Amino acid sequence: KVRAVCKLLTDLDLNIGDFLHALSWGDPECIADDVVRYHRTALFQNDLLLATLRNWNKPPHVQEHRGTEIMKTFAAECIVEETQDEMKVIAQHFHADSDPLSLPSLT
Repeated sequence: KVRAVCKLLTDLDLNIGDFLHALSWGDPECIADDVVRYHRTALFQNDLLLATLRNWNKPPHVQEHRGTEIMKTFAAECIVEETQDEMKVIAQHFHADSDPLSLPSLT
């Protein structure tokens, strides 16, 4: 089945990267399409998604792979975004006193 899908992609002159981008909210027509939405949802609910991402990061039996660099960049972006979101949440609980360097403010 995978070979049949790959052949169809070739026949349609569509590479897998462009397909995944369009499937993943990268194409306005695909965003609104019910069939595409169904398959996108199925992808993100699939138990193999995490294993797939791990393989993209470090494919088995492959020494060097550009995907690893891309996945590390993506992971770093996610960490920065998550940290910024958390800082916004906790910042609401901290209020500077009129004299932020006074002993009571520092303790």
